[in-house]
Amino acid sequence: MANLLKLIKEEQLYIPPDYFKHYNGKVAWRRMLYDKDWVVFTKKPFSTCKHVIDYLGRYSHRVAITDSRILTSNEECVFFKWKGNTDGGKNKLMRLKGTKFIRRFIMHILPPHFRRIRHYGLISNASKAKSIAQARIAIGLKIGQLLTKSERKALAIFKLFGTPDLDTCPRCKVGKMKAIFGINKNKSPPPELLQKIKNLNSK
Repeated sequence: MANLLKLIKEEQLYIPPDYFKHYNGKVAWRRMLYDKDWVVFTKKPFSTCKHVIDYLGRYSHRVAITDSRILTSNEECVFFKWKGNTDGGKNKLMRLKGTKFIRRFIMHILPPHFRRIRHYGLISNASKAKSIAQARIAIGLKIGQLLTKSERKALAIFKLFGTPDLDTCPRCKVGKMKAIFGINKNKSPPPELLQKIKNLNSK
């Protein structure tokens, strides 16, 4: 309280002009704060980096609504549970038209090029390679040769599939497969390619 009153006195904390009138003056306001039974919430600190990542992940990767809350749907409406904070957190049922439900859902989807988490400082994308190397030197860590982009890609593939050579022929184990065509996941395949696949399957 002493620090709070000091901030007010030194005008470092802004108080609206008519604020104390609602409490019958500053003395009554201060007495009310002293009489209040304050409950300070303190939480045990995180023990490891994994706990920090798990904690942040629950917020940064949270979906707009979980599958367990959606009860059923028909041709017109979607029925789902929601929790009311004004009546003790009881679960309630809400019905929305399908179009309105989708509109509310897509409001939680970020526009293109936006990110839920942006890094700055040592791990910002613009200076990450240089600044992390300097940080490692500062704390006396050994610095190995940084991998190139292709080496990092090969290492990631190796960790996922056990081998970096995904283009090796699965039958002869010697020949190398070559990509002859790529399909954009956001577009349908070209009609001529679909026809070619149909002709091959019909033989």
